Amino acid sequence: YMAKEKGFYEKAGIDVDIVDKLSFALGEIKLVKFIYKLLERKPYINELMLLLEKGENEIRILTAINSFIQQLFFFHTHIKLRGDTNSANILGYKLPLSIEKQQANLSMSIKIKQFKQLFTLLLNTELLLKEESTHNNKAILFSTLIKVQHILTRES
Repeated sequence: YMAKEKGFYEKAGIDVDIVDKLSFALGEIKLVKFIYKLLERKPYINELMLLLEKGENEIRILTAINSFIQQLFFFHTHIKLRGDTNSANILGYKLPLSIEKQQANLSMSIKIKQFKQLFTLLLNTELLLKEESTHNNKAILFSTLIKVQHILTRES
């Protein structure tokens, strides 16, 4: 059965790259994996270059990082106020348990002052990129990502 289906897709000119390119979910997964590496202060350059090569633009990457950090902030404040990590109470929908635990742990590794610095940096950078298109957006993105990891490294 699988061989028959594979032949059908091959005849239609559909391959893994096309499915990957057109599938929102797979692109989103790669973006989330990149963000985890960034925030866990692990090497992320290969993932970033792949995202840029696949057509993600710098503003989209920055807004995704900002959105992810907002979720972490929600986790952080909810855990501090209520003491539980139930994602349904925090986000309004239930995450898989392993992701919920990972979000909770990562959120608690970031201090409130660091959240503020991250939001300020990311929003100012997004504004800069949107104001003028004459900037070298890739250089600004790389610089911002280095600053993000620097903020997370400091004991502020």
